[in-house]
This record gives sequence, C-alpha cells and structure tokens, in this order.
Amino acid sequence: KCIRGYQEVANSCVAIVVPAHAYLTHQSFGTGWDCARGYRADNNLCVALAVPKNGYLTDGTYGAGWDCERGFKAIGNKCVALKPAANGYYAHSSLGIEWRCDHGYQAVEETCVAIKLPAHAFLSEFANGVGWECARGYARTEDTCTAFTIPSNARIDYSGNGWACNQPYRRNNNRCVSP
Repeated sequence: KCIRGYQEVANSCVAIVVPAHAYLTHQSFGTGWDCARGYRADNNLCVALAVPKNGYLTDGTYGAGWDCERGFKAIGNKCVALKPAANGYYAHSSLGIEWRCDHGYQAVEETCVAIKLPAHAFLSEFANGVGWECARGYARTEDTCTAFTIPSNARIDYSGNGWACNQPYRRNNNRCVSP
C-alpha cells in the first residue's frame, strides 16, 4: 500500500501531482487532491472562480461556486439587481429567490397592497390568504368581524372565534342542551 502523497500505478507507488491552489485528500478514489476554496478543477489544474460584483463564494461543490447577495439574482455570470415592488422585498429561500411583501401588505399580482383591517381584527400570517384574523369573541363574516352570542351553558372555544358547550351539555343548533 502506498503512503500518503503517492498512488498505486501498475504495482508501484507514483507521486500524486498536486497542482497550484490544491491540497492532498484521501487517495482511495479520484485524483487524490481537491482544489482550495475559490478554485475549481479543470483539466488537472485549479482555476480561480470568477465571482461577480455583488456575489460571494459558497461552500457547495456543485453549481457555479458562488451566489448573489440579497437583492440580486444570478443571470449568466452576473448578479443583477432586483427591483422589488413598493412595500416588498426579495429573500433567499430553499426554493431560490422568493418575492415577499412587507408586514401589513399582501401580494396581488406583481404589487404589494395594504391589507384592509376591519374593526376587531389583527394582522396574521396564518389567515388563509386574507392577512387578518378576528379578535377573540368575533367571527369572520366575509370581510368583517362580527361579535357572536354565546348561549347559556357555553364558553368561547379554544380558537376564540366560536363557542363550545360546557360539559355535560351538547350542541344542538345554536343552543346547549342537556344530554
């Protein structure tokens, strides 16, 4: 078995030729060397990566080896500035660059429109697309929040937007009846 820095070729140990900007690796597979950060292997050489303005090196071994800063998108070998809509911004996500609206706004086509809050409502990301939820004790009725009436032997439910009967009563239409 050959020592570090050598590889077996036709039953003899031959020195591994490590190009400039490279380092020795485990030699049980591949060339026995890898390029340093900021370089990529090309025909047994390590060639410097060309990182464009507004770009930065990444640690990935696949792809371009660089990515663009927030607010820029890779187009060819350049990082091109993105122009978000008023009250919007671009953010990196696992899907790439994602377009989002500032808090209090929602996306409508290519713009960010202010969310109109009805009385007794608050902003919420979890509001199934409308951007708001009704306060506790109120239920959503189209685009408004309406106070609901709690019958005898009932309480506001865990969601705060409806009611449930106290034990042992059971719901029957809009009343709580004994079992």
